[in-house]
Amino acid sequence: MAVFDEGTTFRAIADFPSTTGDRGFFEVEFSIRNTTTGENPAPKVSQLEIAQAISALAQSKGYGPVVFRGSQASAQLHP
Repeated sequence: MAVFDEGTTFRAIADFPSTTGDRGFFEVEFSIRNTTTGENPAPKVSQLEIAQAISALAQSKGYGPVVFRGSQASAQLHP
């Protein structure tokens, strides 16, 4: 699995599959930067966790799995 730096921007476009001829898509972009300090720092939220949550929401509405691509590397972030 690729390792992405904090603040890497991820993008995805997902088409809505339709059997009736109605078409649609959505586009999403996100980046995340964690700042934790102290003896008991707050838990980090990972890029993969965000990608999985967005993909799960899209799939619950009839879209296929959403694949995000990071701008820093040619690797994909698969939820």
